[in-house]
Amino acid sequence: MPHARDKLILVVEDEPDVRMFLEACAEDAGFRVETAEDGRDGLEKLATITPDLITLDMVMPRMNGLAFLRKLRAHPPWERIPVILITAHLRDDLGDEAVRQLLAFPRGHRPALVLEKPIQPPELVRLIAELLHVDFDQDDIDLAPYRHSLTSGVRTRDTETLKAINERLRTE
Repeated sequence: MPHARDKLILVVEDEPDVRMFLEACAEDAGFRVETAEDGRDGLEKLATITPDLITLDMVMPRMNGLAFLRKLRAHPPWERIPVILITAHLRDDLGDEAVRQLLAFPRGHRPALVLEKPIQPPELVRLIAELLHVDFDQDDIDLAPYRHSLTSGVRTRDTETLKAINERLRTE
């Protein structure tokens, strides 16, 4: 069975923080990663690399995720690359039309998965590993890079928000 280090992931995401987060998730699990700032940049990367899987944002400037996916599926060397569409707009006005367009794609051209932000690193890595048939140990994922982000986010919250977070953690 292949290992994560044998697989290349292309992260296509316009938000720098999210792009770095997705890159860190995959790299911490052992995958090799290339990144692109939007769909157009992603297509330029595909001229020089052939990833084993692509994570793709839906709403981006210059070329959105759906336009990128159409071009990807129209090019025979890339048409079978699994795509994980990752979006924060699945349930809002920006996502309504995009979801309709996705459903209009032929079955074999749709993304392998559609995930809604925020994403948990272990879950994302597990899904990537399943799609790529990669053997890895879930315990090997290093969550240290996310601790700083989490603690700084908690420090900037007001008392009521912290109480609500605490209550939610107790019930789950």
